[in-house]
Amino acid sequence: MDEKLLKQFAKMITLNCVRNTVIEDYHARGSLSQEEMKAFNIEVCSHIYTALYLSEGNQTRESGITLFMVLDGRDK
Repeated sequence: MDEKLLKQFAKMITLNCVRNTVIEDYHARGSLSQEEMKAFNIEVCSHIYTALYLSEGNQTRESGITLFMVLDGRDK
């Protein structure tokens, strides 16, 4: 899959699997500012893109470890 399509797919997953959840309620109540919501969306989309990219077989040993760390929440 080409990079542009992969990015669009990651955005679609983010919108349909993450954004349309209770996170919208938190944002609507003001628990999350617009800036925090934007940062959240970018981070989620980036993680999904990375997982999709690496699942396409575009991985080395190092990137496989990176995928594990992203999925395990240890990428920070």
